Amino acid sequence: MAGIVPGMVTRKKPPLRRLYLKEHREARQVSASEMAERLGIERESVYRLEKKYWGVSSQKQAAYAAALGIEPQELWRRPEDPSLDQIIAGAPEDIQQSIEVIIRKFVAEAK
Repeated sequence: MAGIVPGMVTRKKPPLRRLYLKEHREARQVSASEMAERLGIERESVYRLEKKYWGVSSQKQAAYAAALGIEPQELWRRPEDPSLDQIIAGAPEDIQQSIEVIIRKFVAEAK
C-alpha cells in the first residue's frame, strides 16, 4: 500500500486556448512600437501581452483587436486560418448547415 494516496486523482489539465496577438499584428505589418502607440502603452508592454496571452483581459483583447481593425474573436485563431463562414461560403444552405453541425461536433469532442 506504500506510495498510494487514497482519494488522490491526477487529471491532465486541458491546454490553454491561445490568443494569436503577435501573429495578427505581424500579418497586418504593424510594428510593436506602432502597436504600443495605438494602445497608449510602452512597446515592452506589447511584447508582454503577446508573450503572456493567457493573462489578457477581455478589455485588453478588445482594445488590441480594435487597434488592428478586427473583431476580438478573430484573435483566437491564426490569421491565415479561414473562418467557418469562409470555409462553407458558396455551398447550398442544407450543405452549409450539415457542415456546421459536423465541425462543431468535432470541435466539441476535441476539447
